[in-house]
Amino acid sequence: MHGKSSDMPFQVDHTSSQPIYSQLAAWIETRINSGEWEAEYKFPGEVEFAQSLGVSRGSLRKAISVLIGKGLIIQIHGKGTFVGQPAPDQTYSGRLSIYQDLMLLGIPFTTEVLEQRIMPAPEQEARRLNLSPAEAVLYLKRLRRVKGEPVVVQESFLPANRFGELVKTDFSKIGMVETLERQYGLSLQWASSTISIARVTASLAGLLKLKTGDPVLFHESVLFDDTGIQVETGLSWFRPDRFKFKTAIRRGENEPFYTRFVSHGDARIPRKDRLDKYTLREPSSSTSSSLAQFLPLERILVNYAANDWREAVLKAGELLYSAGAVQERYGQAMINTAIHLGPYFVVAPGIAIAHALPTEGVIRPALALLTLQPPLPFGNTENDPVRLLIAIAAIDATQHVEALKEIAGVLSDLDRQKSLMQAATPQEAFRILNGN
Repeated sequence: MHGKSSDMPFQVDHTSSQPIYSQLAAWIETRINSGEWEAEYKFPGEVEFAQSLGVSRGSLRKAISVLIGKGLIIQIHGKGTFVGQPAPDQTYSGRLSIYQDLMLLGIPFTTEVLEQRIMPAPEQEARRLNLSPAEAVLYLKRLRRVKGEPVVVQESFLPANRFGELVKTDFSKIGMVETLERQYGLSLQWASSTISIARVTASLAGLLKLKTGDPVLFHESVLFDDTGIQVETGLSWFRPDRFKFKTAIRRGENEPFYTRFVSHGDARIPRKDRLDKYTLREPSSSTSSSLAQFLPLERILVNYAANDWREAVLKAGELLYSAGAVQERYGQAMINTAIHLGPYFVVAPGIAIAHALPTEGVIRPALALLTLQPPLPFGNTENDPVRLLIAIAAIDATQHVEALKEIAGVLSDLDRQKSLMQAATPQEAFRILNGN
């Protein structure tokens, strides 16, 4: 089976510290994960393929070897080299929210709400939540897809006497953990978790595109707040060919980044004084130096006049590219990711976060920040127009933790947030960010 050829030719980035074979492997991996080269796509012969890419046969062989190791490419003796069944890097890495895992990895996904209602608690769920038998709970069932393919079915049970009003919330556009923290001022800190292999039932098999009886990764959990009270219990069924698990369940330090923005006009969302218990501290020398490292003065641009949101994102990409943090294609990759992520891209009123996969040209972790004048619509009716745009280039979800925590601290303080958006110079914005 032959796929279509790429419209984006491979180009060696001679300014990059990455060897050519590594750049080539990342380029091929992107074509595979995007679906451009589908499973069973047959690559040209080695000589022809290397010539078409403008690389040596040695570099091509090394790149192919890397991708064979990842399971993305297979070689069949006497038949050739083919795209295998790609398993994107979707790792449930121990955060309290699958939504956050996918967001921080820059993986475009969609959520379909299958059921959402108030119901009597099943016996096991009532016991886990410390409720009376058949006491009312909010029941939420969701299906998450990546590139149109189902990856996990999730069921959540929450005490209706505390969270019943969420029955009207549209969870196709927001995450459960993020909503609980933002609307109720909770600090969700840890979860007890059990991971096992189960056989999929007929109803779940249809949702996950599996056969009845196929194995699935089954995850049972109970979520606690910082006072030790049970907040939610959940059941999740993961396709084993789409997700990997890490079994240590701890709160990722940068996970609250998307949840700590204050929504204007909503008194239920924590104010700065209530966010102190979330470990949002005043800037220290260590956090300031971390933020200055990832977001120096030269990657701050104020009052940029863009014609539309795409131009603004490309400008942020230029700032990262000029610093040698990404390849030139990363700006367009952020646009593509934003289109896929849709409403998730604008995370709070006036604030947008742009990012793309590390394989789209990230060389080293870095941040860029733009204020936009005039503010621009980014396609989110609730949070538009956007005044502040932050671009993230990350090798993984941990290297820029302290910088993200410090930015979250600034933006959770409405006075500092307003001052940052109205800064007249990059120097003024830099001082506000670093608490000077």
